[in-house]
Amino acid sequence: MRALVQLAVEKLHSELAIAQHDDALFAHLVDEALGFERELRETLLYPSSQPATVFVLTQAHIFVKWINMEKKYATEKMDAILNSNTAWEILSGPDINDMKETECANAFLTLLTTISDRYKHLPQPGHRLQFLELQLELIDDWRVRLLQLLHEDCVDPLASLMPCILNTLHYVANVLDEWGVTVHFLQLHFFKKQFEAVECATDEGKDVTEHIGEIEGTVFDEAVALLRRLEKELVNEISDSVALDVKAKSRSYRTDKWFAMQSAKEVASLSVTPSGCPMFQELGTRLHVLHEALTLPLFHQAWKQLACQFDQFLLEEVVLVNHFNIGGAEQLQYDIFRNLFPLFGLYISKPESFFPLIKEACVLLNILIGSAMLLLDALNTSDEVTAKEILADVGVHKMSPDVAIKIIQSRTDVIYE
Repeated sequence: MRALVQLAVEKLHSELAIAQHDDALFAHLVDEALGFERELRETLLYPSSQPATVFVLTQAHIFVKWINMEKKYATEKMDAILNSNTAWEILSGPDINDMKETECANAFLTLLTTISDRYKHLPQPGHRLQFLELQLELIDDWRVRLLQLLHEDCVDPLASLMPCILNTLHYVANVLDEWGVTVHFLQLHFFKKQFEAVECATDEGKDVTEHIGEIEGTVFDEAVALLRRLEKELVNEISDSVALDVKAKSRSYRTDKWFAMQSAKEVASLSVTPSGCPMFQELGTRLHVLHEALTLPLFHQAWKQLACQFDQFLLEEVVLVNHFNIGGAEQLQYDIFRNLFPLFGLYISKPESFFPLIKEACVLLNILIGSAMLLLDALNTSDEVTAKEILADVGVHKMSPDVAIKIIQSRTDVIYE
């Protein structure tokens, strides 16, 4: 067999001398050589210590042309992937509801996998590292192109490509994390760190062992960090957009007559405040759209940010700028506990734990008048540490004493000097 392999090597060497000036023919020869190499190593179990066709491809002038060709074709393929009419369609499969893998994500990862398969049999780590650098460059280029697509699509974030791009970023980052701990890429990470240590030692004129410490992380850490940062920015943008849409429906609720509402004893039964219906309806609709558009981990990030913003908003724009009679306090508590929390409760358990400020505001607005007066007096005459302990006794843990005092003073039944 060794003699036959030698014949193939000599034939490839002579053909490449002619084919290197014709890109199409050169690409065909490289494909044939790599296919032959794969067959030798994986099917015929030809010893890795024995040279074969890839040794011809790794000659300096041939290798430069080869890797440039790979970059050219990979870039063209990436353009085709992003320009496809079905690029952002979600692939069907058993994990569709959880992963929401897009055709774009799948095709791009397939491209990277194909490149890995083409260079994994190269014997020299230095050559494999050059292909790894090509893959890392493609990942960064792909991230930049996604950013460009986002800038071209400046409509409502939830109605744009943003959710699809977010799902794609998340899926690719997760897969790269998984790839990073495989044997193939761990070996490359080890070689990469060794090469860097040798370069540093050479530049500084020191012993190379001083620069080789414990090797941590993976080859994809930097690339994944950039993808995660973009992912976080997009989640923030979507959450901010939803929050603005909900707040835009809140004007009548914020300016309602909370100081002159009927108490629970004066009505047959409490129901959601009419002025709050548009706001709560918009919130429910947007949460549903978010849940349908984003993969679950991204949806969890989005609703948590939305809950945090809305919690702060209700405290600052409803509670702290209004006065509440008994009926107003009861009505606000009903709206929060029987309408707001159930909206989020469709997707999470214990939604009240994500609205600590408005929940505690309802506590302070609805405690008995005698307890409210005593609590106000105690807060006004105590230092901050003691005041926090006093608030904790009535179930208020997140709110500052100053804000608690303002809320108690917003009650129309509390008289203070």
